[in-house]
Amino acid sequence: MRYFVLSCLLLAVLMASAKEESSDFAASGNGFLRVCAPKGEQPSSMEGVCVGYANGVVDGYDFAMAFVQAQHHEPVTGGFCPPDNITKGQQYRIAVKFMQDHPEKTHSGTASLVAQAMVAAFPCPQEKAPNK
Repeated sequence: MRYFVLSCLLLAVLMASAKEESSDFAASGNGFLRVCAPKGEQPSSMEGVCVGYANGVVDGYDFAMAFVQAQHHEPVTGGFCPPDNITKGQQYRIAVKFMQDHPEKTHSGTASLVAQAMVAAFPCPQEKAPNK
């Protein structure tokens, strides 16, 4: 419990110190790229926050899609089908690359763009409709 409280306190301090820099990184892809896109060999102080945000969106989107699929009695696959050995860092880099490759979309919300990146990178195979 003590480590949890200390971790939360450390996160709060880091978030407060980076508040000005990251105030809109979740609002749009433009803000996310400004704060989260790698700017050289050394990771920025915000990289952990950016990776965490992107992966939170990925997990939330996938869970929501699986929930909807289950409610509609469909096969539960989630929103996308990544390989089992994908890393959190790889998911973050896929989101950044998608936004960099699609500047026409970066005015959109960051969460939407992260989900679009994962769906584009790892589409689920479509089941064939039965022949009638």
